[in-house]
Amino acid sequence: CNFVSSQPRLVGRVFQFSHSKHSTGWVQSIHPLKVPHCKLYMTVSMEFDFEVSGLQGEGTHTWDAARLVQLQSVEFHKLRNVLEQFGQPSATAQGLRAPITDIWRLRSSEQRLYLQTVEAAAPGSTVLVGGLKVGKKKLFIHRANGAIAEIEPLCVLDFYVHEQYQR
Repeated sequence: CNFVSSQPRLVGRVFQFSHSKHSTGWVQSIHPLKVPHCKLYMTVSMEFDFEVSGLQGEGTHTWDAARLVQLQSVEFHKLRNVLEQFGQPSATAQGLRAPITDIWRLRSSEQRLYLQTVEAAAPGSTVLVGGLKVGKKKLFIHRANGAIAEIEPLCVLDFYVHEQYQR
């Protein structure tokens, strides 16, 4: 399938994207085209064309360890793919070497992840707009009397909003 980008630095350029034989629904490769065959006007986003139980439609979806253990194996791996698509751009935006959000960390912690989705134009597809991961973190603070105290407040541990939805 082909599309024309509406991203500012790529406006008007025509690209072809394809899925590999083992594709999980994410765009696997994007190549510039010299001669367009058909055009779809859209932007590249975190869109997936497979259903994940508990992540359909428009809204905010909450995930934690208790909810993850209830997923069937196939659903677990689909959600893992979605979380990889959230974690990697988040890490890149923060200048980190590796993602700090993935399904394995979420499953083995008391962290909670909120994912915001909207329905895509394509039937049966969903767009991941962004997410927010929260959890307790041990911090050391200096008290007014000079003493150091350890606290464990609820903190924002990771967040990402796709560039297309940022203001």
